[in-house]
Amino acid sequence: MPSTHPNGSHVVTVEVDVETGKVHILRYIAVEDSGHLINPLLVKGQIQGGVAQGIGSALYERLVLGDDNRVLTGTLVDYVTPAGPEVPEVEMAHYESPSPHTLGG
Repeated sequence: MPSTHPNGSHVVTVEVDVETGKVHILRYIAVEDSGHLINPLLVKGQIQGGVAQGIGSALYERLVLGDDNRVLTGTLVDYVTPAGPEVPEVEMAHYESPSPHTLGG
């Protein structure tokens, strides 16, 4: 059976403070094609969560090692992840193109 893959595109508008380098996300838009959506609310949650994880990876999370290669950011006190205010509500559109390669599309 051929493999299937979801497709999507994300666009974000940001504002950057040129003095501090701090990034403020103004708008986030995602269009996803995940095939036939069985539970659209679950899909929305997965996309929102994936966006939060991506924002954290790109803008907040940082692994810091000491001179002896010991991890210095080993707790959530030191290893910063984005909180609610840093993750915008994602504007989403879903395009459903059922796959001919799976039983449920």
